[in-house]
Amino acid sequence: MIRRELVQRALAGEVIGDGREQISALTKEVEALRSSLEACVFQYGFVIHGLLTSGGMSCLEDAMEVLGMDDPCPAPMELVCDVPDCGDPATCGWPSGKTYRHTCGHHYHKPRKAKNRDRAAGED
Repeated sequence: MIRRELVQRALAGEVIGDGREQISALTKEVEALRSSLEACVFQYGFVIHGLLTSGGMSCLEDAMEVLGMDDPCPAPMELVCDVPDCGDPATCGWPSGKTYRHTCGHHYHKPRKAKNRDRAAGED
């Protein structure tokens, strides 16, 4: 029986066999829903000074509550500019040597503009 059908029957109160298969299906469904909800919070939440917040959006407030997250809470490091003491949202990603940088727009463009200015002036 497919997982969706097991979940629907379990939610309707129907127990199939000893219920272990249904419990397993429900557990997988909850894990998938939790993962989707977390992805929504990370995508649509607001990063301010290194903190992730709902910004007063009730759907995000509810999602953060369901996930057991404080509002605001420390933002995951991949959502925050990786320049020390910046704390702005990481809106740019770019390869840098053997690593991948996540920076705000200010820190992404600043080195590139300086490098382009140097090239225009004949310096490298």
